[in-house]
Amino acid sequence: MEKRILQLPRIRLKPSERLLLDEDFKTSFQPTFSDFIRQRLLDKKISRSQELRYKALLNVGNLRRELNAIGNNVNQIAKRLNTEQEIFITGTERTTLMHLDHLLTQIKSTLDEM
Repeated sequence: MEKRILQLPRIRLKPSERLLLDEDFKTSFQPTFSDFIRQRLLDKKISRSQELRYKALLNVGNLRRELNAIGNNVNQIAKRLNTEQEIFITGTERTTLMHLDHLLTQIKSTLDEM
């Protein structure tokens, strides 16, 4: 496979042109801006499998953000429960929270392995 070692000369863009490129890049399935520009310049079509892979990566990223938010909420609840003596929580509720925290940790580690 041939290495990419050559660079194109710099080009000048109006801010509005750069914004258009950035917006198109965000909706493209290219992992990097360089790949996006290369595809645009060479008019390369991406395969269906590449498109599906990029969509899956975007979904994993969204899922990871959601899981982090849930994990943060669980940690805040646990901290509050551990510091405030006036809150009454049953053993079942405490077990459920601990189990949820354990499941979130497992999901995060699985996502990290992907």
